[in-house]
Amino acid sequence: MFRQGQQIIYGGNGVCRIEEIVLRESALSEEPVPMYVIRLDSGLTSFVPVSSTVFMRELISREEAEAVIAEYPSIEVKCFGSTNSKAMADRYRSILAGHDPREMLCLYKSLQEKMEKARACGKRPGSMDERFSLAVLEEVSKEFSAVLGCTPAEILARLGID
Repeated sequence: MFRQGQQIIYGGNGVCRIEEIVLRESALSEEPVPMYVIRLDSGLTSFVPVSSTVFMRELISREEAEAVIAEYPSIEVKCFGSTNSKAMADRYRSILAGHDPREMLCLYKSLQEKMEKARACGKRPGSMDERFSLAVLEEVSKEFSAVLGCTPAEILARLGID
């Protein structure tokens, strides 16, 4: 169970804060249900049952964030290629949904390499690759900036990403 004031990763919303934990009526139960009052990045508040199956985890530790930043240059590029764009999009989505910073940065580096190869052949990179590349950077930089107390732009600079 998370605690009041704690920052977490909540589903596809990224970094959020547990404002409080309350008992609240629910249509699914006759008894009041413990719920997190979660402040989303957008400023909106959401009531989420403590027992929710939506992905939630603590932010990574400061030490882990520093370690991932240090490891970034040596993260290996993987081939996520497929001729089936739906299969590729599903694979990219599953990596984002896993919220593992190392896996997400591996995907980012792999997409960057793929897009560079397209440019080298005089082709425009795929919009799906560009979209997922940006989504990875946004999620990782926001979590790392929350953990390390700096801006997302400073995280990108530390990773050597323009």
